[in-house]
Parts: sequence; structure tokens; C-alpha cells
Amino acid sequence: MKYEVKVTGPVSVTLSPDEVTAVKFYSDSPDDSNARSSELTVSATVEGKILIDALSDVQSDQLAAWSVKDHEEESDYATVEITCTGADSSVARKVTLTSAFLASYYESFNGGSAIGKFKAVFKQVKTKNAATAVE
Repeated sequence: MKYEVKVTGPVSVTLSPDEVTAVKFYSDSPDDSNARSSELTVSATVEGKILIDALSDVQSDQLAAWSVKDHEEESDYATVEITCTGADSSVARKVTLTSAFLASYYESFNGGSAIGKFKAVFKQVKTKNAATAVE
């Protein structure tokens, strides 16, 4: 599988298949039966490599900067489009979170390598769950 991630909104980021190593989609609700239909959480986790090269434009830098901002205004939310393609370039899954915020962001670096790792967790605003598109 190959993954491409596009974030548009307060940041503009395009992560190429060379940068993204794994994608996980979550749709979850509390176990409490009274809240199952009204407290749905939709999120996506993107893991990847930070390619540190003098000639490269490190896109994850913008995610790191966005992760330390408050997400209080509607303009703070982004559209996150994740496309998963197979070996024959056919689209296996495309998920679009239309009003997402960066709920969690993690980076790690190894001193002996020019490649770091990142993990970004995007969550859809609960009141906008119906706008989430899954193709």
C-alpha cells in the first residue's frame, strides 16, 4: 500500500508515499449504551518518516508547529484527505476529515540517522462527523 496525506487549512501539508509508512482509521463510541449513538469519535493516525536532507522540504515541520496551537476557532480546523492506493495505483480507500484538528503529535530522532519518525493523530470535530467522507 502507498499512502498520500493532504492537509489544508491553517497549515498546508502534503505527505508523499515516501514519507508515510502507516495509516489507521478509527470510528469509536463509548461502551455506555446511552452514549453510543451520540458520542461517536472519528480519527485517523498517520505515521511516517521525517526525511532530513538539505535538499528536501520537510512537510512534517508544519504539523509540529500546528500541534502546539490551540484549536478553539473554526478556522483552526483543517481538511485532512488520506488516500490509500494499491500496487496497481487503484484507490483502495480514501477518507476525508472535513473539520479535523491535530489531537496528538509525536516526533523522534536517532542521532546516528538522517531519518526521524513522526506520528500524528487527527480527530474530526464531533459536531461535523456527518461530513466525514469514506470512499
